[in-house]
Amino acid sequence: MRKQLFIMISFLCCVSMYGQFSHKMIIGFDFYQKYRNPQESKIDDDSRSSGNVILAIPIGYSLAIGKNNVSFSAEASANIAPLAFDAGQYKGLGALSFPLLAKLNFGALSGFSKNKLLGYSIGGGIQFNRTELFGLTKKYNVLERNFFPTYVGELGVGGGVSGLNVILYFRVGAAAQDAFSFNSGLIFNVDLYKTKTKVPKKPKLSSMT
Repeated sequence: MRKQLFIMISFLCCVSMYGQFSHKMIIGFDFYQKYRNPQESKIDDDSRSSGNVILAIPIGYSLAIGKNNVSFSAEASANIAPLAFDAGQYKGLGALSFPLLAKLNFGALSGFSKNKLLGYSIGGGIQFNRTELFGLTKKYNVLERNFFPTYVGELGVGGGVSGLNVILYFRVGAAAQDAFSFNSGLIFNVDLYKTKTKVPKKPKLSSMT
């Protein structure tokens, strides 16, 4: 663990000296998502799942640092699915999740590549999920759903140019008490602006003679 931390810190220090910063807006839509609440409900809850197809919108912000075909990014977003429901035991509508991710991006997905049109990313983090946001049926009007965390891993493949990337992603998460999350869809990363870090030049020493 210490070795991995040392490598990551060294990587960030090197990139911050010679790389660039990129600020991106994240927007897209999910093809499919599924959430399973932890097994801790106070009422008889045979089915703890909620799913959604197509109508789900992720939106957020990403800060990346890198150069050429490699970058490291931190992302925060919200995924809104107003029509998510439990097909096996309908209770109500809606699902909401907040993924917080760290990623390594390669090729075109670095956001800084000048010679790659395709790329991929790998990452992970934590995601907070909640189901049955509104419209509870009479049988479940006392159901109290809370946000629950899942620890997630994500794989993305896609392409584009430095200012715009289109990414097909798959994110899977799990946690204690049988909690589960799955999201997949398309993400569009749009550059807001970039800043290039400058390495201070060493002062030239002039001869006194």
